[in-house]
Amino acid sequence: MEGLSGIDLVITSKDVFAKRKEGFLDEAYQMALELMKNPQPDEWDIKAFAWCIISLIKRDASQGHPQNLPDYSQQLENLNFDPSDEVLTKKKTRFENGFTNNRDTNH
Repeated sequence: MEGLSGIDLVITSKDVFAKRKEGFLDEAYQMALELMKNPQPDEWDIKAFAWCIISLIKRDASQGHPQNLPDYSQQLENLNFDPSDEVLTKKKTRFENGFTNNRDTNH
């Protein structure tokens, strides 16, 4: 990412999480894509990307915009992260099992 002065800015997973929490999902997703271009993204880069995808799936499903859901779902399915992160693992499993078409009623 290049700043206004032409200096390259380093994007971190913290930046992605912050942008997502501010509600700028599309920008957070683009930032997370940049993180994932790293040949060896770290655990937090992967988590930031996963949470962006989850938020985008929720947003697009709730707003009746299903066109990107297959791509988002595939990206989420392809991610590998520590299964000890139970919250993220449950969310990923829920989406892999068709959450977008069948709302989870367990929570």
